[in-house]
Amino acid sequence: MSTIALLTTEGDAHACGLAHGRRFAREIADNVATYLARFAASGLDRDQAFAEAVKWRRAIETLSPVYGEEMRGIAEGSGQSAIALLNARYELAFTPPAAPRYPRSTASATWSPPVT
Repeated sequence: MSTIALLTTEGDAHACGLAHGRRFAREIADNVATYLARFAASGLDRDQAFAEAVKWRRAIETLSPVYGEEMRGIAEGSGQSAIALLNARYELAFTPPAAPRYPRSTASATWSPPVT
C-alpha cells in the first residue's frame, strides 16, 4: 500500500511554499503535465492555460496575499512558474472555451470532496 508523503514546514508562507516545492518538485511537474493535457482536451491550449493562470494568480494574491506568497514559494522551489494553473485547475479544465474563465466570485475550492 502506498503512503501519503508528509512534510512539516516552518517559517513564513514563502518559506513553507519553498520547502513544499523543493520536496514535491517531481510530483508538481507531473501534475502540471497532467492538467495541461486535460486543459487541451477541453479546448484550452498550453499558452492560453498559462495566460489564464496569470489571471488566477493575480486574483488569489489580491484576495489572500499570504496564500499568494506560499504559491510563489512553491513555484520557486519546484521550478514550475504557474502554480496557479494547479490551484485553478477545475475552473480551467471545465469552463467551456467561450465562457469567461476569470474568477467572478471569491468562493472557489481547489480540493475534491470525499466520495461517499
